[in-house]
Amino acid sequence: MPEKEHPILALAREAEEIAGDMFTFFNPVEKHFGPHEDDDWPRDLTPGELAGLIQQLRRTIGSLSDTIGQMIAENQADPDKARLVTDGIRLIEQGEEAIRAGETLFE
Repeated sequence: MPEKEHPILALAREAEEIAGDMFTFFNPVEKHFGPHEDDDWPRDLTPGELAGLIQQLRRTIGSLSDTIGQMIAENQADPDKARLVTDGIRLIEQGEEAIRAGETLFE
């Protein structure tokens, strides 16, 4: 009997798909020229919804970088690679703070 997929792997795959769907929604080429009818595309988000979405995405980015940090904290087999990942996480955290400014763009 095949081993059941770990729920964390299923969640990660689903998150990747959802992020791709959000990108597609905001992609102007897809919105205006994609293979769909004009009336089946979701309405534009309101400024309040956009501000809330930026906040949710910022928190999601933070959670993902925290997760990667926890994963490498337990695996120091290659210190140089671990240091590179740690530097990348630091950059993500700086980006998370910069994205916080975007929350006020739609108020």
